[in-house]
Amino acid sequence: YLELELDLSDVLFLATATTFTVVPFVRFLRSGTDMDYRTWYQAGQTVLHGGEIYPHGQTFPFMYPPTCALMLAVPAFFGKALLILILSLVNTVAWLLCIWFTSALISEKRVQNSPIVLANLVLMPFVWSSYHLGQPSLLLLALMLGAFLALSAGRKSEILAGTLIALASAIKAFPLLAI
Repeated sequence: YLELELDLSDVLFLATATTFTVVPFVRFLRSGTDMDYRTWYQAGQTVLHGGEIYPHGQTFPFMYPPTCALMLAVPAFFGKALLILILSLVNTVAWLLCIWFTSALISEKRVQNSPIVLANLVLMPFVWSSYHLGQPSLLLLALMLGAFLALSAGRKSEILAGTLIALASAIKAFPLLAI
């Protein structure tokens, strides 16, 4: 039998992450507000229907690499409401990975340490904005922190680090600057 031990910071994280995950989904169900999720959905639907992501002679709202649109096709297949829920859940996993990777990079033994909790409190508006607007910032941060952690593990992890940076660059081009 598995014993689960939660302290106050774990409970606060779970409550905040659950709230941040559910709010954009419920807001969409109530009022149709969908912020940048609309762009993600349209790009995914365009891929699913074989359309042009970057139509010639027109302005295009999708300013990300084509691989990002390919990745968005999967959640877009399930409809806009579930796309919002799926991407919010991805944000939650990415946020948790950011905490773990940061803790490992600063060589702390426990994730529930004061610097990590304080950093999360300071960054809370940024984290909320990622959920609220539907931005991939937390996911990109998690991928980059994962790459830095892999690089700190030594030569055997260079392929993993490169793969994580490539994945981040496939979502949004700016992680290439890290190279």
